[in-house]
Amino acid sequence: LMVFRQSFKGVHFGTIRLDIRTKCVGRIQKSTGIGVKIPNSTRLFNQIKEMIKELDVSRDYDKLLLIKTGKVKLLDCLKDFQLGRQSFISSYSNHPLLDEFNRYIKVSGLSEKTKSSYEQSVKHLANISLITPDTKVRDIPDILRITRNRYEQERKSVSFNRIRGYLLSFLRKHCSYEETNPILVNTKNIKSLPLKHIREHHPITSYHQLVSLLNIINSKYGKNKNIDTRLPYDEWILFWCFTGLRPDEFYNGKWTRDKKTGHIRILGTKTSNANRVVPNVFWLSPEKRNQYGLTERLTKLDVPYRPRDFRRTYSVFLELINIPQSRIRYYMGHGNVGVTQLYQTNIPTEQILNEDMNSIKEWIGIQRNIQITKEKRAWSLTPKSFLQE
Repeated sequence: LMVFRQSFKGVHFGTIRLDIRTKCVGRIQKSTGIGVKIPNSTRLFNQIKEMIKELDVSRDYDKLLLIKTGKVKLLDCLKDFQLGRQSFISSYSNHPLLDEFNRYIKVSGLSEKTKSSYEQSVKHLANISLITPDTKVRDIPDILRITRNRYEQERKSVSFNRIRGYLLSFLRKHCSYEETNPILVNTKNIKSLPLKHIREHHPITSYHQLVSLLNIINSKYGKNKNIDTRLPYDEWILFWCFTGLRPDEFYNGKWTRDKKTGHIRILGTKTSNANRVVPNVFWLSPEKRNQYGLTERLTKLDVPYRPRDFRRTYSVFLELINIPQSRIRYYMGHGNVGVTQLYQTNIPTEQILNEDMNSIKEWIGIQRNIQITKEKRAWSLTPKSFLQE
């Protein structure tokens, strides 16, 4: 397993110099701190070699890396090692993976949905016997390598890439491994699986494109004639394009009237910014809706749009209306990318929400050549009135 080389040809500042090759962290060259003339120097030196050999066989990357980088003294390490103490490093490499991963999920601060996704991914690996109660943190690269080969054959690129991301996050955030840590390096070296096809985004980019889609979505003729048209898909799309809901938020009816402002509060849970209030331009009763019918309808019509594009449409429309970027980020439920954006972000007041609502309605009126007067700004648009030209 290892090749040992010991140099007694000279002394290194009055101490014996260690030159050892390991499988885990490669070559270790450093002073042992053992004076050449002290009694039992050879015995101490051999004990240090045996300690490093045992750490290498047990694949204890963390301790070997600390030794190699000189962050701990060899004689202090030897003393702790002989007494069975692990005090010279708080190591996770030999801890049970399942226990540590579950502990990470509990204290991570992730949303409940994301926690569930983490748990399901690891539970799946346990169900197919890739992770057992005896699996250690140090085994992550080997597990991921086997998982990649298996998922590549089963064409599960998305699932593998998700698991890989979860494990890298665990190593960085829970184990606090630096980017040079061998376990983290070996895990990163296992590349993600390429995705066969990534669908391009196709947001609706103009008022007239939206009108064209609403005119055909519930049609009973042509390509649509054999599809059930009882569901008001035109209302769904219109509401979606002027609220920017995520698909999960829309299909699960995660919105309500905001008691303070009277506008629409979106009860998002994906991030801390997902719970937000948007201007009330259109209203749709919050309830659970079937997520497949609308996608099937759009596919049947052979249009480039899909449900998630309606969220992006909201962002496009807000930019066309010249809503400030800081408020667009808030309405979309996005986080702050930098410190400057952090200072620019303010939760819109009722007055600002009213102003943005009126700006959106005025823009709609201009697009269809109908000027909305101040007295009529309070009315709530419907698909029927929206389509009037």
